[in-house]
Amino acid sequence: MACSSEGLDVQEQKQRSVSFDTYTARFLTRGGDAGTTRTAVDAIPNGRSIGVYAYYHDDSFWFTKAGFNEPNFMWNQQVTYREDFGVFDYTPVKYWPNEESDKVSFIAYYPHTPMDDGVPIDLATSPTGVLPQLDIYDVGLPTFLFAVKDNVAEQEDFMVSDLITDLPVSRAIDDDPNEPFNNLTVYDKVRFVFHHALSMVEFRVVADDDIAADLVDFQVKSLTVTDIKSCGLLKTLYNNPVTSLRWEVQYVPHTYHFHLSEPQLLLPQTLVDEAMLTLDYELEFNNNNSVYQYIDGTLKDKGGGKFDDEPVLDLDGLKGVYTYANTASVQLNTLKNTATGLPLTEWQYNHRYIYTIRLRANRIDFTGEVVEWGYADDMPTVEIKDE
Repeated sequence: MACSSEGLDVQEQKQRSVSFDTYTARFLTRGGDAGTTRTAVDAIPNGRSIGVYAYYHDDSFWFTKAGFNEPNFMWNQQVTYREDFGVFDYTPVKYWPNEESDKVSFIAYYPHTPMDDGVPIDLATSPTGVLPQLDIYDVGLPTFLFAVKDNVAEQEDFMVSDLITDLPVSRAIDDDPNEPFNNLTVYDKVRFVFHHALSMVEFRVVADDDIAADLVDFQVKSLTVTDIKSCGLLKTLYNNPVTSLRWEVQYVPHTYHFHLSEPQLLLPQTLVDEAMLTLDYELEFNNNNSVYQYIDGTLKDKGGGKFDDEPVLDLDGLKGVYTYANTASVQLNTLKNTATGLPLTEWQYNHRYIYTIRLRANRIDFTGEVVEWGYADDMPTVEIKDE
């Protein structure tokens, strides 16, 4: 749905429709200096939609009318990616204004939530959890209420684009330098650069060399993180030429249940002292030379049952499969970043956090690291049984 745009009529022979493309911005922590780089990667899945806000401000620039810019050219316009045709489709089609001095600014978010005069059409059954707060006649950039879905399968990648200001500066339609970004010049598409507004959080298990050879099995009974805020208000901020996001008014502490190596998309936030990581697990390994110092376990003989269910505190000289079960709990904001040695006390948007549960000969260690959002590695892991 969009507002009427009086004064934007164009001569038929000069009509040029407004079209779109999308990219994602990556946060770099490996293979280069930390920072943000723009990468020409398709951001939106086939058949899914973004919501677009576009502001027409005559021949003035965005900052000239700061505080008065209304989304009067497009308001929460649904724009859908059609992979088969390589286009972003929407209706009714909008056209660039006639006068080259006229300016239009754009911003978008994903996934699109259908709205009707500022009221969600069907948020209750929508899998997005995104509720835009910018009504038709409001001014400024959109804010969003967002609620994280409890079911991992329903969690979606909430993204917001950079603000693209003051298009067109020129009508270089036929002079596209084949760059993926606007640089304040209209070519044939408005190119949105999206930022992940959430944090990606994942837990993994690795075994140190001192236990890996004798490790038989590691079974997770449960893995939970408590007191994590699940809802919040996201503000979009613009300080030429940088667009940034800020989460505010976070609420509803929640307990999230994790499976190993299964990332969840959670609300960026400062981790409170009450946020606890609790791991209920069972560890089995071969005891060959009493190098392990776990206690209160049971030693199980592979044959004959000689040691079945007998508590073992002194393993000297005993051989068999040793089973150790325990529940470990640790304050989440005390886990240290492997790169800096400092505690990870905050989850930031557009960042991915991998917490590692490291099995050692006499204890289990917990550490964390920050990696690229789309980071994939060949980190060795042990065979896990999740309940």
